[in-house]
Amino acid sequence: MPDNNEQVIAMTNSEYIFIFAAAILSLLVAVISFAILYFVRRDAINQKIQFEHNEIARRSLAPDREYIDRQIKNLLEEAYRNPGGFERINELVVQSVANQPPVSSDMRYDSTKDVVYRSRFLSDLGINREEIDRIISESRHDVFVITPFSSDYGDDYNTIKEACQLLDLRCIRGDEQYVSSNLLKYIIESIIGADFVIANISGRNANVFYELAIAQMLEKQVIIVGGLATPIEFDLNQQRVLLFGSKQELIDKITTEIARMSRKK
Repeated sequence: MPDNNEQVIAMTNSEYIFIFAAAILSLLVAVISFAILYFVRRDAINQKIQFEHNEIARRSLAPDREYIDRQIKNLLEEAYRNPGGFERINELVVQSVANQPPVSSDMRYDSTKDVVYRSRFLSDLGINREEIDRIISESRHDVFVITPFSSDYGDDYNTIKEACQLLDLRCIRGDEQYVSSNLLKYIIESIIGADFVIANISGRNANVFYELAIAQMLEKQVIIVGGLATPIEFDLNQQRVLLFGSKQELIDKITTEIARMSRKK
């Protein structure tokens, strides 16, 4: 039998092994925790750096974009002065509106849900059938305006907003609220939550056409407007593209068109 000294030595060795194992485990936990904190902090720093870079790039490019938008606007206004100029430049939009069937209020949201349910593009953005119900129930606007963000079109938007106010309709556009996450998702949700969508295609802005196509795909009540530098001798009202040469003309045409669409509900 082992004497008492051997038992004491054995117990001491067991304690050492336990302490050593606990120390190794604690060290592993500390290393893993440090690694997790390191990668989380690194990702946060990288996201902050990327955001700052994007913000710097946006600010540095803003004057150039403003200049380019203004040059395009001037060229388009010159082209629109020629008979048939608007139709030729915006041929696909004019055709799409001319062939668009009327949408009644009792089918508008149901068809929107069906489109979203089938759309992988929208579901990838996190917009599913449940999200549609939430957007519609929480909607805080009646009209969503698709417009270039250039200051050259600020007066057009203010006029559209004034026309909506005459009809007691709430009106917003995509840049009126700061969005820290996905801007496209916010814009699509705003389109879904609106009873009417007004698209100003005056500047041939790529974002405007892109968002307009989404609104038409969602079978929204869409009104397309286009500004002219001077009155011209043709009218596209029969094709539901509203051309305007003055503020009052834009107000009159929008209020008339919304009233016409409302009667179909």
